[in-house]
Amino acid sequence: MKVRYLILAIVLLFGSIYAGPKPLAIPDHFAKPAKKQTALPGNFEIIIGEKVRAPIDQKRFFYSILLAAQNLGLRSQVTSSNTIVVNSTNTAVRVSFGEDEYWYEYVDSRNLNANPKENRMPDNYIQFLDTLETSIQGVYTSPESATIPQPTLSQLKEQQTAAPAAFSPPQRKTQAMAHNFEVISGKFLTPPLNEESMRYAIIKAAHTLGYHPLPSDNPNSIVLYKANGSKWSVKIKVVFWKGDYWFEYVDSNRLKADPFRNRIHRNYYEWIRDLDSKITSYYKSHYSR
Repeated sequence: MKVRYLILAIVLLFGSIYAGPKPLAIPDHFAKPAKKQTALPGNFEIIIGEKVRAPIDQKRFFYSILLAAQNLGLRSQVTSSNTIVVNSTNTAVRVSFGEDEYWYEYVDSRNLNANPKENRMPDNYIQFLDTLETSIQGVYTSPESATIPQPTLSQLKEQQTAAPAAFSPPQRKTQAMAHNFEVISGKFLTPPLNEESMRYAIIKAAHTLGYHPLPSDNPNSIVLYKANGSKWSVKIKVVFWKGDYWFEYVDSNRLKADPFRNRIHRNYYEWIRDLDSKITSYYKSHYSR
């Protein structure tokens, strides 16, 4: 009998020690991580973020990183309550944050001539961080970000899976009236389009013109939100593919929009032209590098 109880005690102890890793949970409590040890003091391995001011709403910032990565077609992996690794096809960076600051830690890169010991940054690394930071800021500071539903655990895990190698071409929305304002084709760029450069250009153009990027239902589109206090607001989806790009009306407030009569405030068409022009400018500067 004593032997039986001894064996049972050993089994219970072994099971408690080797129960395996705990499942990923959406954080309720945050703890500021320590900065990594760099190969050279002051090198590119740690770059302090500048666009989001302290004090940082840490839960809001946590989701802003995930949504920003999604908008840019990047893969994200939560490594702790205050660190998320963001991966492009050839660069990995860890976004770390506390209540008083946030920073970017270089993790790895492939074939980009990086050398931390000589402070030689990977090609286009600063440009990559600038695009990511602009997207994070856009989501974080959006008046609508507070109303974005927080993802469930299953959704969070889905966001951490690798992005598919290829996406199906997006379909244009069904308009209430043919050739109305709900779908306006881009005019200044000619295909084929580089999708990475398009994502970069849309995020940069949005930031320049005062739009906030929001989650989209398609990896080849980004929803942009802009408001003038309580006077008016508008949501525009920029959709792009290798062979085409266009602007879709999503929603608005106090713009007298009537898709069935093809009526909307005249400024809407100017906003589309401005977006198209800025996207074109940023696209050409990015793609030419």
